[in-house]
Amino acid sequence: MKNFFRLLIAAMALMTFVGCEKGVEDETSEGRLDTPKLTYSITGNSIIVAWQSVANAAYYTIQLNDGEAEKTELTVATFDNLMYGETYKITLVAVSIDETLYGNSKPVVANITLPERVIKQYEEWFSVPATAISNSGRYVVGAFDKHGMVIDIDAGTMVTYDTHEFYDVSDNGIAAGCYMVENMEGEAACFNIITGENTVVNLDDMFPTASMSCLTAITPDGKYAVGWVWDSSVNFYTNIYGEIVPITYDLEHNIVGVPAMKGDILYGQYLSGISLAGVTPQRELFGYELSLTYFSIMWDDEYTPYEYLHFTYDNEYLPTDALGDKNNLISQSGRYIFGKGFTMVGGEQSFYPAAYDRETDTLFSMVGKGYVSAMMDNGIAFLNDAPYYLGTTSYVVDTNGDIMIQTPIVEWLIAEHNIDLTDYILDGIIIIGASEDCRRIAGITNTENGWRTFVINLDGAPMQ
Repeated sequence: MKNFFRLLIAAMALMTFVGCEKGVEDETSEGRLDTPKLTYSITGNSIIVAWQSVANAAYYTIQLNDGEAEKTELTVATFDNLMYGETYKITLVAVSIDETLYGNSKPVVANITLPERVIKQYEEWFSVPATAISNSGRYVVGAFDKHGMVIDIDAGTMVTYDTHEFYDVSDNGIAAGCYMVENMEGEAACFNIITGENTVVNLDDMFPTASMSCLTAITPDGKYAVGWVWDSSVNFYTNIYGEIVPITYDLEHNIVGVPAMKGDILYGQYLSGISLAGVTPQRELFGYELSLTYFSIMWDDEYTPYEYLHFTYDNEYLPTDALGDKNNLISQSGRYIFGKGFTMVGGEQSFYPAAYDRETDTLFSMVGKGYVSAMMDNGIAFLNDAPYYLGTTSYVVDTNGDIMIQTPIVEWLIAEHNIDLTDYILDGIIIIGASEDCRRIAGITNTENGWRTFVINLDGAPMQ
């Protein structure tokens, strides 16, 4: 959580101290080095401390709270990614160049309290792209090219990882994804972003020859996760499912399961895999079947065979209309399935943005060649009309009204929430999720400086 000794020029650091600059002094004692005169400033959730050099000091030690004292020959140090509203004790000592002549200085101690965090209507972080936001709206996780990240919105902190990719996160800080150390292709894993505890799912008994595996979703309570395993060998499970096999993981009891299979698969001769992509708070399972195309499917629980979602076929048993895409997802409560739908005429597939309301058995077919990238349980859908890696202006569709009306998100924020983020939200964005109460919306964009993750806080402080 901290990054010691950023290489700043001390004079520049001292010149930039504003507002909350304070001084902390202590009396010197005969036979000791002079006690350093320490000043500090607070910027966001970082503390910069600086002090004047002390004659006959070889170096200085500086300590944050009860952590390890670090040595430095500089006269400035920075502590980053601290917790808003917390008080930190910083202890500084000048260490003598010759203790036979002078003893070390007395410790100088500064107790510094960071202000409470003010969450803005719009905040951004440069990171790997975000993949999910927790139902609570506190955590955002991401994954890209064997790197992961976690943002704690309430604390204003971001941590990156080069051993994990994260695809979902619970309200209590359990991130689901894959771990890439023993197997660089990835092993299904959960990571506690609060304690740092890593749990790799043991699949050796069920899939001893598996190439890779991943957890793709987790319930808000952090007790149950779902995902898939890829195994190209012939075994009991791949004979039924194909090379991609869906898995469940009970975190409380450390139990791995495989959900029930539908007895009569319409296109079983073409089946190449079934994957789990989502789970509701009630542990309903959502995924997709890959046979003639992608078909969205759902289990009431892991013991009940799955059913197709909005699926029709002709008198030759060829699919004519269905929800179907490997990137289809499920909303916070499990009410909506969103992403893409397709029609098939004469063997030709035609895809369109779609959302399906499970409560009313209603399919919303939207105009465009893109897909619904995120959806809220209040019926608001976010439409992206370009491939994931390109991005575009994100459009908002209210399924409670005319679904042919597609409003750019900036205009929607002004009209519906009286929030003007015209100067902050640029073209090329993709909305990737929202909190359960629909008050925090997460998105990404690819810039010349790399991926940028942003969060729109509908209840946040106005931008200045």
